Amino acid sequence: MGRWQLLFQDIQMKKLLSYLIFFLMVEAACAQTNLPVCQGTDTSKWSNCFGASTLSNRNKYVGEFKDGEFNGQGTFFYLADDYWKGDRYVGEFKANKFSGLGTHYDANGTVVNQGIWVHSNFVSSAPVQQSTSPTLEIERLRLEKAEAKRKQTEAEEQSRLTQQNAQLTPAFTPSSLLPIFANRRALVIGNDTYKTVGKLDNARQDARTIASNLTLVGYQVTLKLDLTEKEMKAALRTFSEQVQGGDEVMFFFAGHGVQLGAANYLLPTDIASDSEAQVKDEAIQLQRILDDMSDRKAKFTLVMIDACRDNPFKTAGRSIGGRGLAPTTAATGQMVIFSAGTGQQALDRLGNSDKNKNGLFTRVFVQEMQKPNQSIDRVIKNVRNQVAAMAKSVGHDQVPAIYDQVLGDFYFKAEK
Repeated sequence: MGRWQLLFQDIQMKKLLSYLIFFLMVEAACAQTNLPVCQGTDTSKWSNCFGASTLSNRNKYVGEFKDGEFNGQGTFFYLADDYWKGDRYVGEFKANKFSGLGTHYDANGTVVNQGIWVHSNFVSSAPVQQSTSPTLEIERLRLEKAEAKRKQTEAEEQSRLTQQNAQLTPAFTPSSLLPIFANRRALVIGNDTYKTVGKLDNARQDARTIASNLTLVGYQVTLKLDLTEKEMKAALRTFSEQVQGGDEVMFFFAGHGVQLGAANYLLPTDIASDSEAQVKDEAIQLQRILDDMSDRKAKFTLVMIDACRDNPFKTAGRSIGGRGLAPTTAATGQMVIFSAGTGQQALDRLGNSDKNKNGLFTRVFVQEMQKPNQSIDRVIKNVRNQVAAMAKSVGHDQVPAIYDQVLGDFYFKAEK
């Protein structure tokens, strides 16, 4: 083999190795972000996501995007044939510029400048955790940001629940003073962010509203949002194991559902099937939930399914199932409620001017369940009548379906 051929192979191997190192760094950085991966090839439309972009001069950026620009934490790789080739900057960006705390490394991983940058100009040194690895530096920055965002989200959620509870009662009741009944348990699931079928707008908010209202009447509530198949099955299994004989049980699901044959299936967010057989394997059969509660000998089981929307597979060009859910059979001591009847669509809102964040069924139900001394029969009949009338006012048919095998009376709130 000639000398030139060996030299050519050596150059190709080094180029391959450089690409491999680059993509490993991209993968390591992506693993630390809590933002979704940017979609599509038009970077001008990327916002609030994490992605990798190659510039016209072959330099590369890996990090956070907002409004089509480098904004947030990221790494800039100098790969073009210029003075800085092989160097990289790790840190904060604003409007495509190095802005904030950052570190400039040379091609050998040695720190060149470390501190504060303004409009890509190094202005002053500042203490930054020393590291010869850009991926470790970006990991530290991302973990700090993720922790701050987590705390902010928790504070916002607590504030939202406080405001919502304040609207339901004359004065907000601290959680320590709320009634808690050992035999009242609820599992509430809201799935909005579906990956391969149509996303929803109200499911998570409906679940949150139901959960907070059940807490007010003494339920020990487990709230779960945007569950995958594995997560959804695990949540149901854990909840079922907690139910004891004589318990009063509530299960609420908002999301996509589909009828296959005579059975109804609730869809996890990662449903990705193209055949009925696969959907049956990946989705959750409603009857399984009813059977589990019966096997656990729950005294009273209320199951509410707000999944009567358009066929979720229709937009994907699939012919699986149809609109609405099939009639179901409740066992003794069980009541099953669908937010709409067979073949009907449940409304999320009453026209474009409707600013309520909850779907029609949920907003009516939480109002009725908080009225004292009303049996479940009266609550559900009132809900059905009001939902039907409100839907009719906008030219739509929606009559919640009720399958009732409850013995005796049950009250959400019983006051003397």
